[in-house]
Formats: sequence, structure tokens, C-alpha cells
Amino acid sequence: MSDSYAKSIKDKVQTVIFLCFLIIFPIFALAFCFYSQTNLGFSEVLDKSFSVSMSFFGGAATLATAYVASLLFNDWREMKKNEIQVNYVLVIKKQVQDILNRINSNRTQFYKWKIKIRREEFAVVELRQLSNEIWEFEHEIVVYLNQIILDMNELHYVIHKKPEDPKTNDLRKKIESLNKIGIREDNFHKVWEERITTNVLDDYFNYFTNDLTMFLYNEIITQYLDILRVTDE
Repeated sequence: MSDSYAKSIKDKVQTVIFLCFLIIFPIFALAFCFYSQTNLGFSEVLDKSFSVSMSFFGGAATLATAYVASLLFNDWREMKKNEIQVNYVLVIKKQVQDILNRINSNRTQFYKWKIKIRREEFAVVELRQLSNEIWEFEHEIVVYLNQIILDMNELHYVIHKKPEDPKTNDLRKKIESLNKIGIREDNFHKVWEERITTNVLDDYFNYFTNDLTMFLYNEIITQYLDILRVTDE
């Protein structure tokens, strides 16, 4: 429990106690005036006045306690909701970071692939092997991205009670755009024929190192900055 939350609870409890005690005095005065006009003795007047005051105090205290309990429950529920949101964001942030680390760790490999494909003695069987390596890398990234989509939608539901984050549609389009770049079955032979001058790998690597990287930073992580600030408070 944070210090600010504990202080909030303390302030509410103190306020309730103060109000309950504040009620006793006017109730006691009214009861004392009322019973003083009867034939009761002084001690009986005091006794009945105290009894009435305590009855009102007990009722007020019960209602006040219920009110404080409802406030504390709402505070707890809001804290729990914030905690769930932060946990989701931290998971998404880690997945994004894992993707970026994977991309950055493969930058050298990207350049090796680009140089390798432009060698004159490069054989078609080597192109097939190269394309398989690229597809394995791509598949790994796509698995991460699909998991991010799931987590984003779950988080969006927690926050807005709506099933799908609009940003996930943009992320899906990023995944689908992979089908239009790189080495595919439908362009494999063309890449082979133009391997000396082809820019297909340049476009493919630019997608990962620039386009996708900037999208993950600017469109995914940025929208969660306010939630992440909760961890710093």
C-alpha cells in the first residue's frame, strides 16, 4: 500500500470519527432539554439523555462506517485496475523490447545476406537456404507481434470495456505487408535472376530496422506512457 493511499484512509477514518462525536453534543442537548421538562429526576434525565445520544451515535457510526467502507472498496478497485493495466503494459513493453533486440542483433546478419546474394558465384540452392533463414527470422517476429495484439486487446477491454484496440488493426496491416516484400515463392525466381542488382533485401531490412521499429515505438509504446507513469508515483 502506498503512503498516499494509507494517508487517504487515515484522513477518511478521522473525519468519520470527528463527525460522529460532533453529532453527540446537539443530540444530548436536545434530549436533556426534553427530559428536563418531565417529572424525572436529574440522574434519570442524564441517563436517558446519554442513552438517546449513544443510540444516535451508534446509528451514525454504523452509516459512516458503511460509507467509508464503500469509499475504501472503490479506492481498492481503482488501485487493482491500475495494477492490472500496468502489468499488461509492462508485458507489452517487454515484448516490444524483445522484438527490437532481435532486430538489432540481426543487423549484421542483414548485411551479410545482402552481400551474399550479390556474389556472382551465388547458387540457387544458396538462395533457397538464405530465404529459409529469412523466413525463420520473420516467423519469430510475427509470433511476437501476434502476441502483442492479443495483449493490447485485453488491455483495451480492461480500460474501455471494448473488445479491440484500434491500433491492433494497424499492427495487423504491418504484418500483412510482409507478404508484399522480401523473398517469396511468387518472386523467388525473379530474385534469383536479378540477384546482382536486386533491392528486395534492402526494402525488406528497411521494413524491420526502420518502419516496424518506429511504428512500435511511436504507435504502440507511446500510447501507454500515462499508464507507465503510475509505476513512478
